[in-house]
Amino acid sequence: MLQNIPKRPIADPWTFETSTPGTPGDGSVQEASHEEAEQIASGKVVDGTYFFFHREAAPREGENLDDPEQLKAAIREASGPAIATWEDFEGQVENIASLHHQAKRRGNEAYFERVWLGRRKQSARQAFDSGRWKDLQLLDFVVPKLEPATLGFDGSKWSDATGLVLTTMDGHQSKWAVWEHDGTDEWEVDETQVDLKVAEAFDHYSIARLYGDPAFGWSNALARWSSKHGTKKVFEYYTDSRNTRRIATAVGAYAEAIRSGAVSHDGDEAFARHIGKACRRDVRLLDEHARPLWTIEKERSDSPFKIDLAMCGVLSWQAYLDAMKANEFKRRSSRVLVIR
Repeated sequence: MLQNIPKRPIADPWTFETSTPGTPGDGSVQEASHEEAEQIASGKVVDGTYFFFHREAAPREGENLDDPEQLKAAIREASGPAIATWEDFEGQVENIASLHHQAKRRGNEAYFERVWLGRRKQSARQAFDSGRWKDLQLLDFVVPKLEPATLGFDGSKWSDATGLVLTTMDGHQSKWAVWEHDGTDEWEVDETQVDLKVAEAFDHYSIARLYGDPAFGWSNALARWSSKHGTKKVFEYYTDSRNTRRIATAVGAYAEAIRSGAVSHDGDEAFARHIGKACRRDVRLLDEHARPLWTIEKERSDSPFKIDLAMCGVLSWQAYLDAMKANEFKRRSSRVLVIR
């Protein structure tokens, strides 16, 4: 139908679409239309014939939809001023609020946000609390040389991003390195640069463990690091379906560390951005307390928003927990030459 529109110029034809927001990654018509509008708004695409209107309840920092007043305020905002003039509008708000409670009981809160609050990016899908993450930053924390620490490594050699996150024995995390895709087809991470940053970490600190995902081009690199630094320090740690329960358990432990404040961080902008863009993905497994397990993913496979440093944080934190359990955190002694 769309292809036939330009064939009727005399009729001055136009098309009309109306829908609730699409789920990110589903490839729906509405998702494509929304992305087209964003491209036009940013100036990347020019189209004077395109009109797009979208209304939603804007997510707010620290929002809690379990609070009846915050929930109703979000419903009112999503409804808009025209619908607010309806007879018994507040009764409608109450009815919609009850649907939120039902959705939450069924574990489908993200669906409620999409359909009733107009949100394409649902806060219920956000893996980690960005506001809480910001509260945990320690900008003046200095990691002493030879401090015991762990490393988490994740990424893709040809797409997305590749990074390293350091965790000290005090539970403080910092971005050690990141290589983010520059948008060109020829982009590829320089393995030599990554080797140098890993070697630098082992030289500067007493690295107890490095957990790294060998997928997407990094198996040879992990083998080199293992050969150089020892098989008891460098470990392969898949983050996909080959290691579902293990990685989901690690993600859960990291989420709990953020909630409880057990972890702190350096306030790095890229690290915070990756944490904020990580989305939950249920894995249909339960932990030892019969609670649902989940892992993290991008909002959709082709999303320009990266989350690799978030996974680095997960791996580095799990390496930290395992090293603590095995009592592997030991400070290296440095030679001191005293001249009299």
